[in-house]
Amino acid sequence: MHREATTRSPRDESVRLADWQHVCHDSLEGCLPAVNAYERFVRPLLFSIDPETAHHFTIAFLRRASQVDVALRALKFFEPPPKPKAVFGLTFRNPIGLAAGFDKNGVALPALAALGFGFIEVGTVTAKPQPGNPKPRIFRFPEQAALINRLGFNNEGADAIARRRADAGRRSRSASTSANRGRRRWKGRPTITSTPSVCFVSLPITSC
Repeated sequence: MHREATTRSPRDESVRLADWQHVCHDSLEGCLPAVNAYERFVRPLLFSIDPETAHHFTIAFLRRASQVDVALRALKFFEPPPKPKAVFGLTFRNPIGLAAGFDKNGVALPALAALGFGFIEVGTVTAKPQPGNPKPRIFRFPEQAALINRLGFNNEGADAIARRRADAGRRSRSASTSANRGRRRWKGRPTITSTPSVCFVSLPITSC
């Protein structure tokens, strides 16, 4: 989809940020102890190491937690109260979801569902495995509360991720899941093969 470039003033950005903070505040209301625990203990630990290392560390932790029922129950400490939203005929338990780019291979679906996300988007997924962009490829901007993700479409391929989603089963049913599809790269260039069609066969519940 083509998106026309627009010029935004600092005031426009501040309004958008205020709207986002309002949504987050409403969704996390009643869960302030968990938010405070994250800001005091978890965030300083993650910010003390390289951003991609922090990413892999977090995914590894959540992947292991996804396999242990006791750990999943412990993660629910961070779960906000439900605020169901109905959109396009689908009901989400709250309006805050996780976009593609974090759990690229669908290894931590049960843990992410236990944290209370209203929906979880896996990927980006390509037909075959690929390594992504050269490092460094994640950049922090703490002053702007922002992060740039230039990982590229590094993933284990549609077939492996489809099997993993099926195996997650009952442990991730509380959150809607989808997969973001992308074209596979060959020698640094996107292929002209019908990667989205291949991914659709392997991952029938998808979003573009």
